[in-house]
This record gives sequence, structure tokens and C-alpha cells, in this order.
Amino acid sequence: MEKQKEDFDEVKEAVFLYSKMLVKIAYTYLKSMHDAEDVVQDVFLVYLAKNVKFDSEDYKRNWLVRCTINKCKDLLKASWYKSWIPIPEEIEYQDREESEVIQLVLKLERKYRIPIYLHYCEGYSLKEIAELLGKKVSSVGTLLARGKKKLEAMIEEDQIYGKGEKR
Repeated sequence: MEKQKEDFDEVKEAVFLYSKMLVKIAYTYLKSMHDAEDVVQDVFLVYLAKNVKFDSEDYKRNWLVRCTINKCKDLLKASWYKSWIPIPEEIEYQDREESEVIQLVLKLERKYRIPIYLHYCEGYSLKEIAELLGKKVSSVGTLLARGKKKLEAMIEEDQIYGKGEKR
């Protein structure tokens, strides 16, 4: 009984420390806050059910991120999800300015969106991102550079043409 309480407390602490970050990562994949929250809830249920023990806090965080990414990919592959049309929503976890930047990041292709979010918003190194995504460090660097260039062009266009205005 005492062991179960320790395990539950460990998961509870992980939820407190990492849930916002994981929801943001899932949101960058899914573009739906509700689906992102569902994925993160599933990740923590897996963590609790498997009773995984980690050597370090960094390893735990990376495992949770990897598990979140995998669950998002699984959801995106589901045939019912492909035909589902999401309803636009505001991001509740960021302030207005941060939310606007995230909205621009979400307009990028997924291959740029995820590395940019992990690096610039969550502070992951290129090596860590490469491990999480199963890519080479040089590939992640290229994706970040190209994505950043596209994002800068989008920001510049937004400033020139104004928010909400079409060319």
C-alpha cells in the first residue's frame, strides 16, 4: 500500500512539473487543445500503469515528451481523426503575445513546427530534439534554420499587411 502511494505521488509530481509543457507540445502537433489534453492524460495514465522508474529527472522528462509525441502521431494516423475538422480555439496556457507567436508557429509545416517549439519554447538542445524525434542533429539544425526563416517571413508579412488583413 505504501509503495502504491509513493508511485502515485511520483506521478502526481510529474503531472505538476510537466503537464503544461506536454500539453503545449501535443497542441503543436494536433492544433486542438482538447485533443492535446486528452493525449497528455493518456501519457500520464501509461506512466502510472507501467510504473516506470527513471535514472534521472531529465530522462523522465524526455520519456514523457517522447511518449507524448508518439501518442500524437498515433492519433494523427487514426482514420476518424483525419476526417475530423477542428474548431479554432485560443490557447489557454499562454499570455496573449505568446499565444500569437504560437499561432504563427502552428501555421508552419509539422516538420518545422515541432523542432522550433521544442528548441525555442521548451529550451531543448539540438541533440535532445534529435533523440526525441529520431533524427540526426544536423537534420534538426537544418529544420530549425529553415523553420525560423519561414517564421520570420510570416512575422514580417504580418507586420506589413497587418493582423487579419488579406493581401
